[in-house]
Amino acid sequence: VPSWFTDQTQLCFLLSADGDGGQSVTAGTRMETGANVEGVRHNVELCYEWYADGDGGQCGGGAAWRLCARANQWTAYYRDDTDLRAGGCRMRWGLTV
Repeated sequence: VPSWFTDQTQLCFLLSADGDGGQSVTAGTRMETGANVEGVRHNVELCYEWYADGDGGQCGGGAAWRLCARANQWTAYYRDDTDLRAGGCRMRWGLTV
């Protein structure tokens, strides 16, 4: 893992309840890098992917299945509305260049 990532990078999550706080949450993600990080490091994107493994109405809230943002920018919001319906939302995060 490059030192610019381990020493100067933070992964941030912004969560807020937009309904029943025990059931639904809206989330955005962001990768913050140091101001002195140059070149390809600013072209790195943090990507978030999701899919429903049951009732699709519990996941996304209309968001694309893949949400990406470059360094120091927020992704579009994703809504998780899991409840007592079957299934849930599978999620994963990754970095792309």
